[in-house]
Amino acid sequence: MDTQTAARVLGLSCVSLLSDRLKLYFAALEHRVVVYGFKDRRKALQSGFLPAHLRVLANILETDWSNSGVGLAFIEQIVLARNRGQHGENFGSFNVTHDEEMLRKDPNPFFANDDERRVWAAGAESPSSFLVPTIDVTREKLFAAIDEVERLADYIESRLDRVTSWRLRQR
Repeated sequence: MDTQTAARVLGLSCVSLLSDRLKLYFAALEHRVVVYGFKDRRKALQSGFLPAHLRVLANILETDWSNSGVGLAFIEQIVLARNRGQHGENFGSFNVTHDEEMLRKDPNPFFANDDERRVWAAGAESPSSFLVPTIDVTREKLFAAIDEVERLADYIESRLDRVTSWRLRQR
């Protein structure tokens, strides 16, 4: 039981670090690489840092993210798992479960214990069910998440040649 708890805490910590690195990557793009901003930062970030930055970068990089080959819904699960792990609700346990918001956004969560996901799915997949799956970050899932974040960064960097023309349009 202690080993399982330690593995869960380590997995959540790794996802948290990955999400934070992604946030720092976008901050570097915003402040040093591309140099852009938000008209109303607070309003823009209400939906989260990921969608806010992707909206702005879609215009700057002249891209439709659906053509990128990047699993943006998967990357959003990284951020949601981090948020849930850092702001959980159960004081007496290190088991962190998916919440209603996460399950509404994606009823087939990637960072779910497979057995618990099957039981939950068999019970009509109610986001308010007592049987919602635990967030489970295995080694394989963590490396898949890292690969997807790297795929996003590679895609963004492959389109940075469009920044100069965007800057010229801003004048």
